[in-house]
Amino acid sequence: MQGKDGGWGNEPGDPSTPEITGAGLQVLTPGSDASDRALGYLREAKRPNGGFAPGNNLAANAQATAWAAQGLLAAGKDPASFGAGKSSLAYLQELQAGAGYFLQAPDQEASPVWVTADALVPLSGSHLPISAPPREPKPSKNPSSHGGSEPQGATASPPAGGVPPSTAVPPGSGKSPLEYLEEFEAGESGEAGGSGTPSGGGAEATNPPGGSQGGDFPQGSPAPLPAPAPVPATPLTGEASGEPASESTEGQSSTAGAIVLGLLAGCVIFALGLAVRKGWMRWRYGL
Repeated sequence: MQGKDGGWGNEPGDPSTPEITGAGLQVLTPGSDASDRALGYLREAKRPNGGFAPGNNLAANAQATAWAAQGLLAAGKDPASFGAGKSSLAYLQELQAGAGYFLQAPDQEASPVWVTADALVPLSGSHLPISAPPREPKPSKNPSSHGGSEPQGATASPPAGGVPPSTAVPPGSGKSPLEYLEEFEAGESGEAGGSGTPSGGGAEATNPPGGSQGGDFPQGSPAPLPAPAPVPATPLTGEASGEPASESTEGQSSTAGAIVLGLLAGCVIFALGLAVRKGWMRWRYGL
């Protein structure tokens, strides 16, 4: 791709330009045949004012001069004394404006940031590739990530899995959450197994007249029902008597007592479940 004159253009077969030739010199081995031919091209392309032009019929400018100077530095040459005419570095320095940026050409300003970036490389005596400047190390924001101890006063993090320590129980309970859950499960199983017929009998359990006899239920299971009172036999007579009315009143009282007892047992189980749920929420989420 190198042209017969020793330079390079933008595309194969294009006329050579100093900036593309300077870029090519920065990847060549100094002293190689290709490098020497490129230096010969730049020697011929240099203008008397020390600058290089982006084309044969164009005026010299800062960017073409900067890229050619970088190639000279990569080949081991000094842009200040290379070839005939003035110093190429002096040409770049004359294009620096009072604000610090570089002009594209004398009295011509275009893309000052881009032009300044190109000119700074050879003026600093460097060429591509340029090593990144060292950066000051920043202190770590999380000392514990490097094996250090936690800051004094910091709250201890929960163990793996996100489960808090077992000592975190609802205030004033004195029981662990596991004991709460076991009692709650035992209460549910006791409720399922306690209903039905009393032990040792096949008849359906009913309350005596007058409803429940009161008393506290054992935690987790309903209270056993008392045995039903015997009902006196009614003689079979054709005459009307007051006994059927007595039996009807007795049956209504027994039904009402069973309803009241069921409602009371439901309230106790609901309250127990609510207490267990509240204790679990306080232990698990701190609510």
